[in-house]
This record gives sequence, C-alpha cells and structure tokens, in this order.
Amino acid sequence: MSRDVLLSMMLVAATGLMAGCDSVGSLNPFSPDEEDLQPSFAEFVSDQTWTVGVAIHMSLPAATGGNPPLTYRLSPELQSGLTFDPAARTISGTPTAVQSATTYVYSATDDDADTASIQFQASVVAAP
Repeated sequence: MSRDVLLSMMLVAATGLMAGCDSVGSLNPFSPDEEDLQPSFAEFVSDQTWTVGVAIHMSLPAATGGNPPLTYRLSPELQSGLTFDPAARTISGTPTAVQSATTYVYSATDDDADTASIQFQASVVAAP
C-alpha cells in the first residue's frame, strides 16, 4: 500500500471518529460490508390429508437466501411409520394410525441462526 493511500485512510478515519462515528472499520473502503441475509420461503405447503396404510412421498419447498448452509426441521415429530428427511426435504412412509389435524412447522435455519418457517396441517384418516 502506498504512503499516500495509507495517509488518506488515516485522515478519513480520524475525521469520521471526530464526527462521532463509533467504528473505524465502517470507514475502511477496503473491507466489504457484511450483510445479514435472511432465509425465506417463496412457496407454501397446502394442508394434507393422508390415509392409514397408504404410502406417501411428499417434497417440501427449499428456502432461498440466508447465510449457507441451511438446515431444515419439521416439528412436532411425525407419527410412527412416517419420516422426515431434512437433507432431501421430504416426508415419506406409510401412516399407521388415524390422527386429527396437527399443525406442523417446517423451518429453515441459516448459518448465523436466522430462521424462516411455514406452517401446514396434516391429518390421517381411516382407509375407506
């Protein structure tokens, strides 16, 4: 770095500090601003009705944005016979018992703990 550039940076920093800036880092033109990116869902999940004994395979939408990597969760746990695969973002298996409408929260959390979530209801009905 040349002497002139270094002197210019010191002058800018000193001027900013005298003007009430609380950080020299915010005045450094060579350091990129770090942006806190938020994950979000562009799609929703419609309410589901599954049938006891009938296999299902359901894909859940991917979130966009955020600071990678994104981690997916589904809460509460699914009933016996059904599984959630967070890496594939799928619910699959065969429901084994009738279940009244349950609200599920599907969420994506990024590397710095920002979270986006969507909700849907799922019920399991008896086979006809």
